[in-house]
Amino acid sequence: MRITLISDTHNKHKQITGDLPGGDLLVHSGDISSMGYEHEIREFCKWFNGIEGYTHKVFIAGNHDWGFQDNTEVVKEILKFYSGITYLQDSELVIKVGDEREVKIYGSPWQPWFHDWAFNLQKNGIALSGKWEGIPDDTDILLTHGPAFGILDTVDGRRYDNLGCELLVERLERLNVKIHNVGHIHTGYGYVRKGDTHHFNSAVLDERYNYAQRPMTIDWNPDTNEVNFIEDDIAKDWAFVNQTYELVTFSLMLEHIEDLNAVFQKVAQVTTVGSLVYIGELHPFKQYAGSKARFETESGTQVVTCFNHHVTDFIQAANNSGFQLIHLDEQFDDADRSQLPRILNLVFEKL
Repeated sequence: MRITLISDTHNKHKQITGDLPGGDLLVHSGDISSMGYEHEIREFCKWFNGIEGYTHKVFIAGNHDWGFQDNTEVVKEILKFYSGITYLQDSELVIKVGDEREVKIYGSPWQPWFHDWAFNLQKNGIALSGKWEGIPDDTDILLTHGPAFGILDTVDGRRYDNLGCELLVERLERLNVKIHNVGHIHTGYGYVRKGDTHHFNSAVLDERYNYAQRPMTIDWNPDTNEVNFIEDDIAKDWAFVNQTYELVTFSLMLEHIEDLNAVFQKVAQVTTVGSLVYIGELHPFKQYAGSKARFETESGTQVVTCFNHHVTDFIQAANNSGFQLIHLDEQFDDADRSQLPRILNLVFEKL
């Protein structure tokens, strides 16, 4: 069963469309919006419903998504209009895998009190405990917005300050959940296995609300509970390509590739004259300052190997394969141009 896990898109959902490869199930663990305004909910549902390649698409709300708590009748009407998606709020969905195997998905948006946002309940209180007790014992996939205590729930600079829910941990210990997907704590992004449960924090935006953390796609065997991450090595033969394309995109990927020339040579083979190549990468200035991709694992923090590519390295590699630069810009955190730019954007056209 192929599953893509995402969370915390905060109105920037369209930025991740190209990183959704399709499969049996797409899940989103909340914070689809900034404040849960009606127009935000409509826009998200239109996008989510329109994503192609997934048999099932399921989402929950998060603490930013006020409309699902305070404007329920309007939200119900919006959801009725989009038949290709399922919203869960303390509810379940059972889907079929193959001809026989059923998988139960349960979703809940609640979290311990957090700055007076939506779906807040008293920390370690009876009401919050009741929400977790409502999770069916035979749940296979659990979607909550907030993490469990001690699992993918810390922020940079405060790695020993766990922000997850203690009551949720207690409930998980009495369940046999196979997959638990969360968001909420953006810097908790990552994967860890605890016992028989695969835990994912799939928040795609970093702490500054930039798209810097890619959706996770896995192959999951419901019978053996084995999980394999889906990935292709773009530095090797492109076995995943079987046609030519008018647009090729790279998002936060090329910093992990040493030889840019090899990549552009492969792009040239699968594009035609006039095709575009979009690149959105961590700015080399940020790399010079020491920024690197990091993942939390059971054995500690893992730092991913990165290579520093200057702007001219991208341009020269593109030129070598018949592409010319037609656009360059930089994205700054909070639009503050007095700071180092975070993202370098380049667009090339094939000659």
